[in-house]
Amino acid sequence: MSIYLKPPDDAPRLTDTCESRALREWTSGGRGGGKVARPIAAADDTGGWRVRLTVFSDYALRVLMFAHAAEGRLVKIEETARAYSISRAHLMKVVNILTREGFLRGVRGRAGGFTLGLPADQINLGAVLRATEPDFALVECFSPDNRCVVARFCGLPDVLNQAMRAFIEVLDRHTLADLGRLPAGFDPLPAQPLPALGPDIAPAPRTESAA
Repeated sequence: MSIYLKPPDDAPRLTDTCESRALREWTSGGRGGGKVARPIAAADDTGGWRVRLTVFSDYALRVLMFAHAAEGRLVKIEETARAYSISRAHLMKVVNILTREGFLRGVRGRAGGFTLGLPADQINLGAVLRATEPDFALVECFSPDNRCVVARFCGLPDVLNQAMRAFIEVLDRHTLADLGRLPAGFDPLPAQPLPALGPDIAPAPRTESAA
């Protein structure tokens, strides 16, 4: 689900720079610091803002899937970064949070690495997203610094809260095991666009015009 808003003139595009900034904002605030971390809301080619899960959450789920594929073997940060073409520095931040939350178990030392901290069927996807998403603030009135001038009269928050609860409830019904297991040692795909696999949503309902 994406929500489009008119962006400010200096809104970032969906690029590696945007991903880097999102990760910096998360690791410098939220659970680890005094600043408020915010989800990505980046301008796209339509001229609107596309609100989505943070890149941090995307990376976190991919790291868990990679660890699951290793079947208990200690996974190195370097091999995960190479497989996904993600910088080692960004991946370290993701692994640290997942380890702190108990989803991964880290082993220090030259022969160390990380592995799943729980069986795959006990790693709930909803719990992972609650740990990695900073606030789920889809719109301004979900923010602690709510300055929306129509917030006192608007019914949109109730609708979006229902939508967000439905979204999380689906994730709560699934675990890492439900995502399947990546083939061990899978070869990274070439850096080229692949067919989009979603979003898979029904068209907007049509209303009958008055006769």
